[in-house]
Amino acid sequence: MTPICPLPTQKSAPSSLLINPLKSPILTGLYLLVKPGGSRHWYLKYRISGKESRIALGAYPAISLSDARQQREGIRKMLALNINPVQQRAAERGSRTPEKVFKNVALAWHKSNRKWSQNTADRLLASLNNHIFPVIGNLPVSELKPRHFIDLLKGIEEKGLLEVASRTRQHLSNIMRHAVHQELIDTNPAANLGCVTTPPVRRHYPALPLERLPELLERIGAYHQGRELTRHAVLLMLHVFIRSSELRFARWSEIDFTNRVWTIPATREPIIGVRYSGRGAKMRMPHIVPPLRTVHRHSETD
Repeated sequence: MTPICPLPTQKSAPSSLLINPLKSPILTGLYLLVKPGGSRHWYLKYRISGKESRIALGAYPAISLSDARQQREGIRKMLALNINPVQQRAAERGSRTPEKVFKNVALAWHKSNRKWSQNTADRLLASLNNHIFPVIGNLPVSELKPRHFIDLLKGIEEKGLLEVASRTRQHLSNIMRHAVHQELIDTNPAANLGCVTTPPVRRHYPALPLERLPELLERIGAYHQGRELTRHAVLLMLHVFIRSSELRFARWSEIDFTNRVWTIPATREPIIGVRYSGRGAKMRMPHIVPPLRTVHRHSETD
C-alpha cells in the first residue's frame, strides 16, 4: 500500500518559512499544493494524448482527502474513455450558459456575415464542423486560452492541411473578436497566432511568353480530341478575358446579339444540381463584355 504523507497544517507550513509553493504528495498523481500565503489546494496530474496536464480538485480542508480520492477515480474513468477532464469540466460549465459556448458564438458570428455568398457561407460552415467544433465547440469562450487554439491548429497541420490551418487561424481570430464585441470576453486569445501555422507553399503556373501566343492559338485551333464546344470556349476566353465560371454558367438571355454586347449579371439563378451555377460576375458587380466580331462568330458555334 502506498504510504500517505501527513497533510500539512498551518503550523507545519508557516508562510514566513515558504518562499515557493510546496507540493505534498499524497497518492500517485494526486498532491496538495501549499502556497506561501498558506492556501492549500488539491491537484491531480494526468496524461492524455501523450501530454501531461493537471486539474484542480478544490481547496483543503473543504475538500478532504477522501473527497479528492473520489474525484481522482472519476477522472481516471474519463481518461480510460479518452476524455480530457479539463475540457469536460469546461463543457459542463458551458452547458449552463449555452450562449457563451464557442460553437454558439461561432454560429452567431457566421450568421452575422450577410455579405458572403451562399457558397462561401456553406464552405466555411463545413470547415467549422469538420475542424473546429469537434475540438473546442463545447468549451465556453471565457475558458479558451492560446494553447487551445495552438493545439487545434497543430493538429490540422499534422494532417498535412497547411492551407486549411492558415484559414482556420483567421476564422478563430475573427470568431473570438466577435466574442469581444459581444462583451463575452475582454481580450482576444486567438489574435496573435500568425507565427503558429506554417505558411502554405503556393505554386503559380508560369505565364506564357507573348511570343508564344501564335503557337497557342495554332494548337487550340488544331485541337479536335474533345468537344468542339471546349475549343471555342477557350478561344472566347482569350478574347474577352472572363472567368471560367462566368462563361460556363452563362445564359443566352445575357447576350444582346443585335448590339453584340454581353452583360454578365451580379448573380444568376442557380441550376438545380449544378454546383456554383449561381455565380455571376466577380465581386457581384455586373460586368459588360465589349463587343467583338470574333466573339460573335464563336458564340454562334454549337
